[in-house]
Amino acid sequence: MLFFAIVSLGAVATTANPVYTPREIERQARDSRAKLIVAHPDLLPKLSSGLNLPILVIDSDSGTGKRSSSHCPAVSYLSDAERLSAGHVPPPVHIRQTDTATLLYSSGTTGASKGVILSHLNFIASAIQTNSDADRLGETDLCFFVVTPFFHVYGLSFALFAQLQRGNTIVTIPRFNLVDMLKAIQEYHVTNLPLVPPIMLALAKQDVALKYDLSSVIEITSGAAPLGKETAEEVCQRFKIPDVRQVKIRVHSPLFLYTQNACI
Repeated sequence: MLFFAIVSLGAVATTANPVYTPREIERQARDSRAKLIVAHPDLLPKLSSGLNLPILVIDSDSGTGKRSSSHCPAVSYLSDAERLSAGHVPPPVHIRQTDTATLLYSSGTTGASKGVILSHLNFIASAIQTNSDADRLGETDLCFFVVTPFFHVYGLSFALFAQLQRGNTIVTIPRFNLVDMLKAIQEYHVTNLPLVPPIMLALAKQDVALKYDLSSVIEITSGAAPLGKETAEEVCQRFKIPDVRQVKIRVHSPLFLYTQNACI
């Protein structure tokens, strides 16, 4: 909700890894020239008071949940903001597709983490290409189980933006656990699984996966890192998944490049 609210106002969203250290968060906030921090209450201790930025804490809808103490200045709560803004109509904003929507930061494997600009057009193009196969096949009412983090381009663009834009259902859990994922797939009749290679390997090797009904799944995609052909084929054969594929995401590109179809 907050991501779409930010970009709909013509502002720019930059997303941070929740396991970042306070120093890493501070560096990204300064590098991106952030004006406001939106945070889960559990992450407040990581936010440096030296940033001197207003902080909006995501509390419960009712505002009755426990409020964390913080040494940071100007801490406010989402539930309060919603009450205070009731009836407020934001001024009209003209947004061009070439305007910046997000500033996502690289993982830093080649040095310091770098901010990568993605425009509104990048997200639109990615959503169109991501959903092109489903459109061509006439697939509707799909259900995606999303374990890939939403601060990463894979989860934010491929899973969240593209699927909500199309009206598909998204199922997620606060923290990954293989059994919890398998239970969710069975309970919600998940049709699509955007995963990463370590989870693919767990599906291929761990016997607990055979205890759950995964017959609703019609497609598994693996991204964020290379996936071995043998692992893809083993998952495909073990669960009789119609389509297992690897997706290569270039964070600087508006396109998703699909490669290595293990089975169709």
